[in-house]
Amino acid sequence: MTDLSELEPLPSDSEDVLWDKVHRYAAEQLGITSILFGFTHTRHLTELLALERGFVLRHSHPKDYTDHFGNASFLENDLCAVSLILGVSPFLWHRAHSVVDATPAQKEQALVDHEFGMDVGVSLVFHFAEGRGTAGIGMAARWAAPEDFEAAWSRNGEAVTEWLTRFEPLMRRKMVANRFNLSRRQRQVLAYSAAGFLAKQIAELMSIKEGTVYNYLDLARVSLNSATTLEAVAKAYVYELI
Repeated sequence: MTDLSELEPLPSDSEDVLWDKVHRYAAEQLGITSILFGFTHTRHLTELLALERGFVLRHSHPKDYTDHFGNASFLENDLCAVSLILGVSPFLWHRAHSVVDATPAQKEQALVDHEFGMDVGVSLVFHFAEGRGTAGIGMAARWAAPEDFEAAWSRNGEAVTEWLTRFEPLMRRKMVANRFNLSRRQRQVLAYSAAGFLAKQIAELMSIKEGTVYNYLDLARVSLNSATTLEAVAKAYVYELI
């Protein structure tokens, strides 16, 4: 049996170390075989766009399962992912068949999940930045019997939830740092934009050309995977980059 104290998430842990710890901890406590973790700066983005567009994601789900969907997203009609957006937490996956408002596409997805043994597990939702941001984790116990998983959750669910509450902010911040590589100048122009300054005013404050301000904003938008400057500013603010 693993000494669970060795798996405590620490601020000094790298993203990969945290990722390894959550798998080992969840396997020990719930028999988890794969995990998806993701977060977004605003839940409203996911109401208009695909989940994979709105969320920063990392997962370890089996390749045969994800390959089944080809170029499509395995999250788009997933009731467990939808539950995160709706704030249903915890959501035990084997109860998905009881969701009365499921669409035909969601019901079809549930059948695929069952075919691949990916219909037993749990999803939990977390909020950060004073409720502006949403993070979620989905943990699969592939091929597990629903009654066995529910029993494990009854025994250990409270402890797992508390552990994940400590894990989530650490993992999110490591992922932000590793994926959004903003230069000092890019952070500056975003911070001034957040304060309401126009490009001409920012140029004067930073002693650079107005065109250079727009260049920095363009680079920041690309780095933050944002469609507009407003979206880039919102992400930088919620993800504590400015």
